[in-house]
Amino acid sequence: METAAEAIPPATPAAWICLAAVSHDNGAAHEVAPAHLPAGHAVSAGILAGLARVSLADRFAVLAAFVDMGIQIAETEAQRQAADGY
Repeated sequence: METAAEAIPPATPAAWICLAAVSHDNGAAHEVAPAHLPAGHAVSAGILAGLARVSLADRFAVLAAFVDMGIQIAETEAQRQAADGY
């Protein structure tokens, strides 16, 4: 039986990022995301699929923006976890 996450065409960047989010969700991964797909691989696939849709001239700028967003997300999550610890 096909799960909802497996029904999404994984060729799109958004589908890969959705798979990453679902597979990272606390405990719900076995119900929706394919067990063989670690979240990190899905994120990488989403980023690379997105970069493939960008012109060669713009790829560096787009990748730099992706990295900046990732850093911001990591910093926000670290702050959230620190606040939850108190």
